[in-house]
Amino acid sequence: MEAGATASRATGRPLVVTAHGFYPAENALAGLAKWRYDAMRGRRALGAAARCVAVTRHEIAHYAALGVDPSRVDVVPNGIDASAFEPGDGAGFRKAHGLDEGPLVVFLARLAHDKGLLDLARAARGLPATVAVCGRDAGALARARREAPANVRFLGPVPEPRDAYAAADVFVLPSHYEAFGLVLLEAMAQGRAVVATTAGGMPDVVGDAGVVVPPRDPDALRGALAGMLSNAEERARRGTVARERAKGFLWTRVVDDLEGVYGRALHG
Repeated sequence: MEAGATASRATGRPLVVTAHGFYPAENALAGLAKWRYDAMRGRRALGAAARCVAVTRHEIAHYAALGVDPSRVDVVPNGIDASAFEPGDGAGFRKAHGLDEGPLVVFLARLAHDKGLLDLARAARGLPATVAVCGRDAGALARARREAPANVRFLGPVPEPRDAYAAADVFVLPSHYEAFGLVLLEAMAQGRAVVATTAGGMPDVVGDAGVVVPPRDPDALRGALAGMLSNAEERARRGTVARERAKGFLWTRVVDDLEGVYGRALHG
């Protein structure tokens, strides 16, 4: 961002910024370092921007806290390719992993502490479904294995995520923070109802395609999953909404919106 501001000043060309640093600090020391950077450099760099891009409305407040007038912020979401809507092989996924035809909840993300994996392990206790955890370990796997009940299956990385989404009755992402949550959109493109948290920008992505609950609350998470699993009609309705909603995030539309942002930056 600083390099962009320097280049903008040197060339006289407008700067457009899409920030990727709004994640909460992992600890007090990191929080102090982030605060110092924002105070000394971040605000100045953002002040040089003609336009700023937020991937959800949630980020507008973060920009405002750094001195950016909301009138200079455009909301342009992350996007997905049309291939995300091609049917996944859910039956093949279940067969390959020895999953029966019973209710299935799928989690797919990096297995990191901020993804809420431990919350999901605790929420799975007493849940009338198998919970399939997909993704590479990023530090949270060992403890999640110790905490998880027998109905949680750890499947590791999967070669074709569409198959995992297609196999699910419900997709879940209980993250402590997500700027956007792209896997939610991918699951929605497969027509899956989703359960996520209110953290970050996820409510803007989910809309009426699912249910959001407070982060770090296994009981609320269990209740939302159980409610969705117990009502096939509602689950199907949400899935239909999900697929239609996901179409609004196709890259073709996102690129058009981004071109509009750059046009406003160039022409005022």
